[in-house]
Amino acid sequence: MATLPEIRTHSSHTQLAATSHDAVVAVYAASADVLALSQAPYASWAAAAAPFRQIDKDFGKTIALIPAPSVGGSRLVLSPIDSLDDDTDDVRKIFDAVKGGVARAIEAGARRPAIHLSPLPAAANTVPDADYSRWVEMALLAALDASY
Repeated sequence: MATLPEIRTHSSHTQLAATSHDAVVAVYAASADVLALSQAPYASWAAAAAPFRQIDKDFGKTIALIPAPSVGGSRLVLSPIDSLDDDTDDVRKIFDAVKGGVARAIEAGARRPAIHLSPLPAAANTVPDADYSRWVEMALLAALDASY
């Protein structure tokens, strides 16, 4: 009988370097959310990503796996969410970004990925008829879908 993956929540970024995780999947709406901040742990993530930003013009627009010693397993998967400010955008974009990021981590050999969700941009809440009230739950369902 198959068992469900263990799900834990963390209130501190320092726990993302724990050995209980073998990858970190960072899901963000803009590359500035993760890579331009100078506070920990983002500074180490930005330093790990810098060489890739210089050689790949699509970096920050597509899912990227980069080596990062500051996270468990030294695997950092950056998974961008496309724009959330168009009238046809909805929570499925978050689902797709999380599912793609977790799937990439699993392809790289991860078995216990942690997921870091950056806050949604304020513009996402200004789109008429957009409902992002359950976006965290959708992210969890996407991670479970990718691991199935």
